[in-house]
Amino acid sequence: MNDDSVLLSDFELWHYVLNYWYLPSSHADGDAFEAELEDQGLSFYKSKPVLDSRYHRRIVQSWERIFDLDWQAKGIAWPRSKKAVQATIWELPLDSVTSVTEFSGRSRPS
Repeated sequence: MNDDSVLLSDFELWHYVLNYWYLPSSHADGDAFEAELEDQGLSFYKSKPVLDSRYHRRIVQSWERIFDLDWQAKGIAWPRSKKAVQATIWELPLDSVTSVTEFSGRSRPS
């Protein structure tokens, strides 16, 4: 398997995608975007997806930042050295498996 088969992203920032939040480039950008939505009677917190396609597109485009592992913003994204990086692959061919470790979780008390 080559490196091109793996998609790396910032695990913490992935929550913006999961929750349909706008990922601002800064706190000022986030405040401005939310104010702009509010002026239009919209909210990405209350309506998922935002029905206005222009704003929906901006929200989705903001998520591209999760793939730039060097991107950081104070209070939003950590420096790369502190990020939790997750890797995603489409499929894992059997011939790429080099070892298997069986996992057995602890049983829950009843």
